[in-house]
Amino acid sequence: MAGGWLARLGLRTREQRAWATYDWANSAFQCTIITAVFPIYFAKVAAEGMPDALATARFAMATTVALTVTAILAPVLGAYADYAGVKKRLLGVFLGLGVTATAAMYLIGPGDWKLAAWLFIASNICISASLKGSARSFAHRRPVVISNGRQCIRAIPSSNQRSRRRRRRPLARR
Repeated sequence: MAGGWLARLGLRTREQRAWATYDWANSAFQCTIITAVFPIYFAKVAAEGMPDALATARFAMATTVALTVTAILAPVLGAYADYAGVKKRLLGVFLGLGVTATAAMYLIGPGDWKLAAWLFIASNICISASLKGSARSFAHRRPVVISNGRQCIRAIPSSNQRSRRRRRRPLARR
């Protein structure tokens, strides 16, 4: 079914194609919301009537809050996802919350800098958390760049190219 050009990209299985699509969407979020478009929208529309320095400071504070919460939450979520075996569930929950917060940015109007900041914080934390909860389960499937000298392609290793680690359970004390 996934022959031809998908196979040449290393996307032979449904799981590999799903991860590649998720990685593509996450990259679009990182590029559009965090880096290129939203900072300008925040300064020009959401913080309308506010001095540029103050608008930049408030956006920087929102970014700091989001990154601090993510840094605190990431190890806890990663440990919980590993211990409870809920990596994909956490991926889905935080992805859904992040998409909802990002879609709610449509409601931001002129002067709504507080709403814009909170939605930015929520979407940034949720998208990052969806990666933290699932990163360990998908770390061996992250895209790698393959070059033959003329062109570079991104490929995801197939399941037979990686080693599976077995979870060791502690021995019960008697």
